[in-house]
Amino acid sequence: MKTFLLLLNLLVITTFNFYAQGFVETYPQEPNAVISDNYKVFVNEKPVLVYSVGETKDVAYCHFAFAGKITVRIQVSEVVNNYNLSPHSYGIISKNLGNNITFELDKPRKLLLKEVNKLVEHLCIFADPPQDNAPIIDGTNVISILDKGADNTGTTDNLSIIQNALDKLPSGGVLYFPAGRYTAGGDIVMKSDRSIYLSAGATIQASLENELRVNFSKANNVKLFGRGSIDGCGDRFRANYKNAEGKVIEAGKTILYCNESSNNCTIEGVVVKNAITWTSIVMYTKNWNVYNLKIVNGRKYTNHDCWDPHDAVNMMVDDCFLYGTDDAIAYSVLSPNLDLNTTFRNSTFFNGHMGTTVRIGPWVGENTKNITVENNDHLLGGNNDNTLGFYLGGSISNLRYLNNRIENAQFGTILIRTFWDDHYAGKAKSGSLENLVFDRLYIEYPSIGWNGHFGRFEGENPANFVKNITFKDFYQQGVLQTSEKTADIEIVGKYVSNVQFTTSTTPLVDINATTLIASKSNKLQGKFTVTRSGGSIAEPLKVNYTIRGTAVNGTDYTAINKYVVIPAGSASADIVISQNPNNNNTSYKTVLLSIESRKSSYIIGANYHAMVTVANIDDIKATTTQSNLFYSSQK
Repeated sequence: MKTFLLLLNLLVITTFNFYAQGFVETYPQEPNAVISDNYKVFVNEKPVLVYSVGETKDVAYCHFAFAGKITVRIQVSEVVNNYNLSPHSYGIISKNLGNNITFELDKPRKLLLKEVNKLVEHLCIFADPPQDNAPIIDGTNVISILDKGADNTGTTDNLSIIQNALDKLPSGGVLYFPAGRYTAGGDIVMKSDRSIYLSAGATIQASLENELRVNFSKANNVKLFGRGSIDGCGDRFRANYKNAEGKVIEAGKTILYCNESSNNCTIEGVVVKNAITWTSIVMYTKNWNVYNLKIVNGRKYTNHDCWDPHDAVNMMVDDCFLYGTDDAIAYSVLSPNLDLNTTFRNSTFFNGHMGTTVRIGPWVGENTKNITVENNDHLLGGNNDNTLGFYLGGSISNLRYLNNRIENAQFGTILIRTFWDDHYAGKAKSGSLENLVFDRLYIEYPSIGWNGHFGRFEGENPANFVKNITFKDFYQQGVLQTSEKTADIEIVGKYVSNVQFTTSTTPLVDINATTLIASKSNKLQGKFTVTRSGGSIAEPLKVNYTIRGTAVNGTDYTAINKYVVIPAGSASADIVISQNPNNNNTSYKTVLLSIESRKSSYIIGANYHAMVTVANIDDIKATTTQSNLFYSSQK
């Protein structure tokens, strides 16, 4: 009965707003959460909760889902004179009037609003697609934690209840957390072939006495997913880890943790916030998929790494938002002879004080290779160490940086340092790097960080060499750079060799929804358009994509392939979405297509995914233009 009443409550609170241009899904309020004093957010004039993170209230976030085309209005606590809405590469046109900032979205985005007058608090905006993989509460092998006696008010510690329920789940089972606040002090130990689902409005938080950690060690085939959050409550524990000067040191539990073999794991959709210092350390993993993860930490403390994998093989980090003060990603390898095959793509990285957005190293393992960093936005907060850092205590080859954009690069931007004072081995090590490609690197304005230079490459002895570095279409402030001299890169030592600057011949591929709705009742067909730019169009180009969304391919709409071919001589090709004639569902469903990487054929562009709505509603009043969609259900 308890579960039924809770589900009924969720159906009332988690509603869809049928507004003139789109569908908006808002989420239940997290109990006892701190609401921002600076920002209110309205999506199609429906209010969306804005949460402040941590005691310093220097960052807040809002979280909602939508389909179609929406208008976002941010109401600020004072008249707005200045603001910065990032990433700039999305080309979002915003405007402000009085204390309001407004803009439109027709595809899922993760945005950062900062530099609003002199307000300290930043605002992270998570505009997700409707969730396509939510389990049904009390469904087969889906167990509600409330039915196990858990308290969802945050007043009592549920660790033993959660662990006992997780241990007793059947293989393939899902432990479901309905909306509410669940206190758990200590380690939640993930179990192989079992998953945790955090529904919207559900939060697991540390207790007053004990830190919280979700531990994936030795767990295989597990999943942590949903639209809820995990709160490390770092404010409670930082005083325990301060040095004599009052600075928070690198100590305390990370929220996401693995220190022993873990394979075939997924983290998807959740918000992880307010870590003590580092948010995650995941070591010795294979085949991890991290999708649509949002990490948000305050800017007062300077050791907030976000995602720190060590010896991670076949890891995909895709469509994530990592906001902290130190390294957004710090990727380290301790073991030799690893083919990493790891990709970080389609994500937004912010570091507010120091460190890097993407850091390779400390690197101790020898003969390791293959990392791809593709289609990311690197947002700098000022006074940074550098943007792209390589700290080498071992040898690495075959690194590819494809279509990366850097905003606010005020300090050093590219640093290759061929030695590392090793934390792990306890002594300094030297290393080497070869075959590093930057294909399309865009810098808003160059820095003057490393001895007054934009970048610095070090290779000072035969054991510490750097060779075969290629820049293709490297732009600073819109100016194409043609040599290390024009790019202002300092070369240190005679063992840096073969640094080249050239033009890219690999096309960028973008996808957009050029008709946002498919409906048989109005004889409308949805349409995606895949476009290539740069390179030759003389040959056909096969573009692969992932099909997601709440609509089922071949059931809710006529089946489409997982690829499209742009014909020779053409710059684009269309993917048509036709509602299945036998589909009588009167609700709306979504089709979300995301471009997949092809290592040699093309590079993913800033418009890496797009969404079409499938609906069978008679009163649609729409054209097939992107700028004038859709209908109102109010007659």
